[in-house]
Amino acid sequence: MNPTRALTLGLVAIPAMAIAADSVVMKPGRWIETAVPTSIMVGGKAQPVGPDQSKTKSICLSAAEAADPRSYFAVAVKTKACTPPMGGVADGKIELASSCAKDPAAADSEARAIKINGTYGAETYAAKAVMTTSFGNAPVELKLDIAGHFDGVCKGDEDPRSEAAK
Repeated sequence: MNPTRALTLGLVAIPAMAIAADSVVMKPGRWIETAVPTSIMVGGKAQPVGPDQSKTKSICLSAAEAADPRSYFAVAVKTKACTPPMGGVADGKIELASSCAKDPAAADSEARAIKINGTYGAETYAAKAVMTTSFGNAPVELKLDIAGHFDGVCKGDEDPRSEAAK
């Protein structure tokens, strides 16, 4: 490339590279997400895990969330009592972590740490989540497999996003 042209285009190239940094763009619209517990440990002892503990929900992914998937995936680790999510969501990879303080206003609240690692594409995502906390004096570790897929246009009956997470 001509050095003079590179200098002239430099101001344009930087924003273009920033936009192109995420090579994967999710589709806006209705997504179906299923979270399946794969392991529950309480006080070092395995607890029963079964299909009845799975949870499926529909979510309306906005155009802004589709353009910035971090804002979508960070909801899982973002509440008023939690630190801002650390890590990244870009180029089809999800790597987020956060810690949350005990909420003194909620009797059943405990401090916890959350990690989410996985991959995403235009129409699917898959991640593994690990949450550590305590129940009474016993340490608790919950592991989940989370999978989502694009399901078309939002219908208006999707699950609301947590107000604390917005």
